Amino acid sequence: MKQAYLILLVIFLFALIFHLLPIFYSDISFNYDTAASWLEVRDMVMLTKPRLVGGEGGIKGIFFGPTWHYILAGLFFVFNGDPRAGALASALINLSCIPLAWLIGKQINQLTGILAAFFFALAPIMIGSSSYQFVVNAFPFINLVALWLLNYQNKKWTLMALAFWASLSFHFEPVVAIGFNLAIFGLMFKSIKKLAWKNKLSLVLIWLLPFGPQLIFDLRHDWLQTRAIIKFIQERGQGLGGSLPFFTRLINRPYLLINHFSETVTANHIWLSTLLLGLMIFGLKAIFIKGSLKQKQLAKQSLTLLSIPLLYYIFIFSPGIKPWYYTSFPAVYGIVFALTLTWWLKQKNLKYFAWLALSGFCLTGIWASAYLPKLKQGFPSTDPSSLKNQLAVIDWIYQDSAGQDFVVYTYSPAIYDYPWQYLFWWQAEKKQLPLPKDFSYQPKTYDYVANKLAYVPPPETSSRFITYLIFEPHDPSRETSYTPEDFMQPYVDLQLIASKNFNSRIRVEKRL
Repeated sequence: MKQAYLILLVIFLFALIFHLLPIFYSDISFNYDTAASWLEVRDMVMLTKPRLVGGEGGIKGIFFGPTWHYILAGLFFVFNGDPRAGALASALINLSCIPLAWLIGKQINQLTGILAAFFFALAPIMIGSSSYQFVVNAFPFINLVALWLLNYQNKKWTLMALAFWASLSFHFEPVVAIGFNLAIFGLMFKSIKKLAWKNKLSLVLIWLLPFGPQLIFDLRHDWLQTRAIIKFIQERGQGLGGSLPFFTRLINRPYLLINHFSETVTANHIWLSTLLLGLMIFGLKAIFIKGSLKQKQLAKQSLTLLSIPLLYYIFIFSPGIKPWYYTSFPAVYGIVFALTLTWWLKQKNLKYFAWLALSGFCLTGIWASAYLPKLKQGFPSTDPSSLKNQLAVIDWIYQDSAGQDFVVYTYSPAIYDYPWQYLFWWQAEKKQLPLPKDFSYQPKTYDYVANKLAYVPPPETSSRFITYLIFEPHDPSRETSYTPEDFMQPYVDLQLIASKNFNSRIRVEKRL
């Protein structure tokens, strides 16, 4: 037992390095959606404005539940608005999967627990998502908690907890949550049937509880979300890009699942994906024939959490699949990985295949993150949405202005410059710097940022102010026709004094 704890500790310490170092070096994405969330969270904390809903989802008029925003608000308060705290939220959730997976696996035996922890420590998807603030990243953790609770579903309190947990998942991504709820209630069906009617009613009420804030929001906003849901159903998925024919979905969804497995578990190494898939499929077959009751039960529960959502995507959900709709599946990959490799490692003549797969998986996790060369160079990045690159631009502007008053206007393909709206304010607060006299995507425009004037003085413009123009790389693939030339119209008469090109392909012009 002590040896198992020691191995788990070593795995966790290695995971801390892989999951947290990019955050320490600010090598995280701070894009349009991330920044929009932080602007909302700023209002929650600084202006004491509680929220009933989270951000707007892919369907116009339908919002996530507020849980993720309250998690971010807590971290905003603790870390004084540091935008890295959003990625830290993802990292902490992912790191929590390691001991949780161990707890689930060790119910079979210590080796299964260690292998499960090993998977969640090093899987490319877990490492990659730890440096990216995204509400859907919580789903592997959500699935693992459900798997742990399912082991105790003979108890009344566990069924109530599972009902609440299933409902709470709608706060993180409704599309994914539907498949998850279908799977959970399918697994709970026999246990629910045994409940007295009074307890069944309690379970329904507990399931409805997390929808309370959104219901209050709807009551206050003329049933906005309800009308949006009805419209979405009537339009047959047009709000998510239209519907796919059934036979297309029948081929497309499983194909995307195999691709997702390859990308998230083996970083698209075909030989390793093929080996692991083969070991997992034949290992599962052996477990269902020769395995213990506990092994069969855990395998069945895990596969249900994958197969029911997949069937939902094939038979019910007709729009195209977004990449994050499969985000809950790595929880299943990890548990099946641990179950089947445990079985293979106990086969005298076949265990070498398992060792080969384990070695390949370990090297892939380390190689995919490329930590050693990155660490030597301080985690360089050429991504224009990387926080460290955005902060480098702001630092240069402040240094170049040398204490003179200046204004900043930003060209972004998304039009609204939410990352810069948040970062200029945060840097000024953190370093006690004067704010730009105006900063926006065009002069004297601020109403697209709610409550902006609660944090900054009204915008000023003057010919004596230095004008800095930030140009993010133009993205011709975007639907908007907004170009750098359109953005430049108000500034064509200003004289170009200097220009600075950054490695991130961001360009800054200084004009007077």
